[in-house]
Amino acid sequence: MLKNDLREYRYSSIFFILVAVGIIAALSEVIIGEDSNLATIITGIVGSIGNFIIFAGLLNTRMGSVSDYLSNIRLINLKVIVVNLAVYILLTGIGILLGTGTIISAAILNSGDMTIYFVIFVILLYGIFYLLTAHINFVLSDRRFRNLGFIETLGLVIKTGFKLSGKTLVLALKYYLLPILLVLFIVLGGANGDVNSLAFLLFGILAIYLIILVFLLPGFVARLSDIYLDYIEENYPYEPSDFENDKEEDKFYLD
Repeated sequence: MLKNDLREYRYSSIFFILVAVGIIAALSEVIIGEDSNLATIITGIVGSIGNFIIFAGLLNTRMGSVSDYLSNIRLINLKVIVVNLAVYILLTGIGILLGTGTIISAAILNSGDMTIYFVIFVILLYGIFYLLTAHINFVLSDRRFRNLGFIETLGLVIKTGFKLSGKTLVLALKYYLLPILLVLFIVLGGANGDVNSLAFLLFGILAIYLIILVFLLPGFVARLSDIYLDYIEENYPYEPSDFENDKEEDKFYLD
């Protein structure tokens, strides 16, 4: 396949899994309680598993049915769990350390320039972290790298993220630029004391776009996989015969 070609994928399979994850997360919050730590943990686990299944499916069963995508759960091993957990802890740590929610809320309501700078800093920090880890589950589900150790895998994730950061950023902006700008406008409006009609209007636009974004996510992840595959196939080529016995070996493995 030529570089930059768009690969086909099964939209319905990815969308169904996204919806299923959302429903399970919502039900856990309703049944257990929205403020429950257990509900948060369940939501995080279900989201992580769903994310891995979609990413792995785009590598291994790209045009497959929902059941084909779900079959990639067999690739989850201790390394997948630990690497994803490490990234999740780092991301959570950034949020707790900088008090993202508090800072944004304060900015919208009554804060000044320093808070705005803090908000912008948080968004940039999250953006950089995302760019470096955007392809994590592609690396973890790629058969080329299944025998790498934890440190080697984490290093490859960061290296891949850095190498592809430019293309990933361009792709992400196509989908996320509007909500980012809306959040910044809301923050700036709050800092200037104008939090009434304009803020409600922007919140309304943001809510509508986030709903639309759910339907765009399968395309976004598919294009993200194209970026990854173009890079990996050029720099880490392999022969199909290298993995001819994978079906017999694929199972939950803890090495």
